[in-house]
Amino acid sequence: MKIDGVDVSRGIFNCGGLEDAYVEVLQVFHKNCTSQIEIFTNALKNGDFSRYIIEVHGIKSALRAIGATDLGNTAYELELAARSQDVQTLNSKTDDFVSSLNYLLDVIKPYLSGKTMGDKPFDKIEILAALQTAKAYSLDFDLDCAGAVILHLFDYKLDAECFDALNKIDTEAASFSVSGVVHALDNMILLVDKIDG
Repeated sequence: MKIDGVDVSRGIFNCGGLEDAYVEVLQVFHKNCTSQIEIFTNALKNGDFSRYIIEVHGIKSALRAIGATDLGNTAYELELAARSQDVQTLNSKTDDFVSSLNYLLDVIKPYLSGKTMGDKPFDKIEILAALQTAKAYSLDFDLDCAGAVILHLFDYKLDAECFDALNKIDTEAASFSVSGVVHALDNMILLVDKIDG
C-alpha cells in the first residue's frame, strides 16, 4: 500500500502492526475529517479560536496516527497560531492546509473499501470486455458470476475515479442489487471508454 504524503509503514506500526486496523483508522479519519474541515474553517471565519484549536488538534493527532507526519506538523503550527490568536498566520495558511487535507482524503479513498488496486497494466479492451461480461451476468440475475468478474478487475492499475466506480459496483453486488450493479457497471463502462489507450 502506497499513499502519497503518508508513511504507511509508520501508520501501520501505530496501529499495532496490523494493516486491517490501519485501514479501519483510515476509514474513521476519512469520515471525520470532512466535517472537521467545515467546523474549523467556519470557526476561523467567526473568530472562534477555541473551536478551531479543538478541531485542528484532533486532526493533528489523526494525521500523525496514520503516518501523515508533515501534514500533522502543519496542523500543529496552525494550532499554535490559533492559541496565540495569530490571525495573519491562520488566514495565510488555513486554505493551503485545507487543500492538502482534501488531496489526502482523495488519495486514501481507494483504500477505504479494504480492497486495493493491483499493478496489472491498464488494458482498455480487456477491462471493457470484462465489464460487459459482468453486465450480461447481472442482467441474467447471476450476481455470483458477475462478482467473480468484478473481483478480477481489482488486479488492474486504475485511476482513482475508475477505482471508485469499481468499488461502487462491488458494493452493489454485495447488496444483491441487480439494478444497482447494472447502473454502476454502465457508469464504469463510460469512464473506461473515455480513457485513451
